[in-house]
Amino acid sequence: MNGKAWIRDGKIGVRDPLEGGKPAVVAPGRGVRLFVNGEEVTQPRPVLEKDDLRIETLTEKLPGDTKVHISPDGLEAFLEVKLDTTTTYEVPDQDPQENLVVDAVPRHKTSYPYNYQQVVALLVGAGGRYGILREAIETFLARPEEGRFLVARGKPPTLPVDERIDILFPEKPTGEPIVREDGRVDFYELEKFFSVAPGTVLARKHPAVPGEPGKSVTGEEISPPAPKTIEIITGRGTELAGGGLQVVATGGGRPVVTRAQNVYRFEVIPSLVCEGNVDLGTGNVRFKGDVKVTGSVTHGTTVEATGKIEILGAVLESTVDGGGDVIIQGNIIASKVRAGGNQAHLEKFAAPLEELLRSLMPAVAAARQLVVQAGQGQRRIEPGQALMLLLDHKYPEIPALIKKIVNLFKEIRSGSDLPEDLVNLVTKINQTFTGVNLLRLNDFKVLASFLTELRSVVAELKEIAGVRANITAPYAVNSTLEAAGDVVITGQGCYGVTIHAGGTIQVRGVFRGGEAFGKKGVVIGEAGSEMGIRTMLRTGAGGKVEIEKAHPGVVIQVGARSKELTVPLRNVKATLDPEELGVVVDALKWERPLRGTPP
Repeated sequence: MNGKAWIRDGKIGVRDPLEGGKPAVVAPGRGVRLFVNGEEVTQPRPVLEKDDLRIETLTEKLPGDTKVHISPDGLEAFLEVKLDTTTTYEVPDQDPQENLVVDAVPRHKTSYPYNYQQVVALLVGAGGRYGILREAIETFLARPEEGRFLVARGKPPTLPVDERIDILFPEKPTGEPIVREDGRVDFYELEKFFSVAPGTVLARKHPAVPGEPGKSVTGEEISPPAPKTIEIITGRGTELAGGGLQVVATGGGRPVVTRAQNVYRFEVIPSLVCEGNVDLGTGNVRFKGDVKVTGSVTHGTTVEATGKIEILGAVLESTVDGGGDVIIQGNIIASKVRAGGNQAHLEKFAAPLEELLRSLMPAVAAARQLVVQAGQGQRRIEPGQALMLLLDHKYPEIPALIKKIVNLFKEIRSGSDLPEDLVNLVTKINQTFTGVNLLRLNDFKVLASFLTELRSVVAELKEIAGVRANITAPYAVNSTLEAAGDVVITGQGCYGVTIHAGGTIQVRGVFRGGEAFGKKGVVIGEAGSEMGIRTMLRTGAGGKVEIEKAHPGVVIQVGARSKELTVPLRNVKATLDPEELGVVVDALKWERPLRGTPP
């Protein structure tokens, strides 16, 4: 029987072979050194019981590593850790066997060689001086492990607030019908033609807010990024206001904005061209500027503009309202046409407001004197009380003017878009000078401010009165024409038409069965008809009515005086006599041809 060797408690035991058998063989394995009789054995070797066998286990140490990494933006510092590793070996027991390989089982143990101060020293050595995370380092040291650990954090810069712009008008009108407050849908009013008046704020820019600097883990300042800026370019009809933060319309029209990256360009296009007819498909056209319609205006629609209106077709059962001249190349049928906007209404305010200014200035001066005199006599009287006494006894025309202005305002405002300055002034007149309101007035500064405002509005109304807007058309039937300036009918004439002109009226053809008032004069080709249809021609006291041919039944009024023609006349010239007692008609008799006879 062969010999055998075994391991118990880290020691090798040997049993010799029987006669004729082979001795046991031992050899060193992993993690051990094997000694036989004091000599290290590296190869398999036969052993006997008499041999001195000793096992020595190995201990292996693998050093770790610690590196400091700072992020590219300088805001974070990390420890990259590889721990120290110590490997020891334990020799397990083995049963008796003829060939024994002494193998040991490895046991690994890790450790970290640095304390808190040493870790901080590593950070400082790598440049990390700011934002060291003590708690994070201590947590790592309590249970060290390999990996990447955040140990310092800088202060990032706060991001800036970029410039931004609010565009205050619809860039793409929807074209949808508007819904009234009562829920009804108005298919005549489509949100299709957007326009603005002068002074309208089109856009508002919000300035940038710069960011605040940060600090890197190395202690260096980190500059914030620059805010993104917006460049505004103002084209025609626009300007910058409010320190360059607002875009304001300098003229009326359609606002447009184009943009390319951070550049915004604004303009107001003063005119609108409507291709084709204005009808239910387009809805009403309301535009702050000039309007040109290449077709006709039909189906009860409205074309309204603050500027000039030109219509290449006809106007049929519709409304045309221009702030400037209105030129219609086609016929006007059962429609209402106005040129000059609210000028006629505004002119009604001009005279009473100017008269109020002339009367109120000396009245306020007299009230000041009355208050001073009362003070010298040891009596106290308030400015409002003094002025009311004067209005009752010395200036009775002022309360009458105020009543006239307030009533006129109530009458006109419901159907007209009056200027804001005028609305504010009349409101102030009503609140200050009517009823007991005047008695509450205790400061002449209020009256001085009111007089300044009144003077400004009077000047504005005078300027408006100087603007004349004309109507030009070839023919009109059953319609109303109203112009601040002249009305010129170039074609066949007018039938059943009412005309009101602040200037003159010229009808080159027939004017029959209607009424025409031209403040400065009326010139007609043929007035009335053989049937004696009543036709009214009126002018102001200083005006003249001229008619090439007039039929009986034509009534001429100059100023407050009128005269009806009872016989056919030609080359009629009618004026007011110097005494304003009647109408003087200078004319030739005209014998109308019999039917079928050439005239």
